[in-house]
Amino acid sequence: MAWTTPQTWSAGTLVDAAALNTYLSANMAELAAIVIQQQFENLGTSAITTTSTTDVLVGANFTKAIDIKNNRALIIGSGIFHTAGAGTVIVSLYVNSVLVVELTRSNSSAATPTNVQPFLYQITGLTPGTNQFDLYWRITTGTATLDKTNFPGMFNVREN
Repeated sequence: MAWTTPQTWSAGTLVDAAALNTYLSANMAELAAIVIQQQFENLGTSAITTTSTTDVLVGANFTKAIDIKNNRALIIGSGIFHTAGAGTVIVSLYVNSVLVVELTRSNSSAATPTNVQPFLYQITGLTPGTNQFDLYWRITTGTATLDKTNFPGMFNVREN
């Protein structure tokens, strides 16, 4: 049964079984049937690098298509992003091929980086149905590395 917009009640209105079944029971059953969609990816242990100064997809595991029932999603991820030189790594979220937000920046150039760059972002205003979530990155100059030797990165998209 589909969702029915609840009735606005006024003082003195008598509520009968039919109204309770339509506006309460059926709507509660409809809400209970919504499956929260989630995609999670542990990105393994191989490092990924880029020298691109324009946004490029981080890798095949950094793209998720999710069927959204409501209009919002939570993006959670982390990784050790660092540079070989003076550049800055910029990690961005695209939804349905549109840049939404720069999630994190790093200019760590340590030989054995250990600074995990976590990100958490809630996006609202999504259109119900399939939405594409992609993680892109770029470097201002030099080479950017997503080091997964010391800490396996992750990219998680969850309807909320």
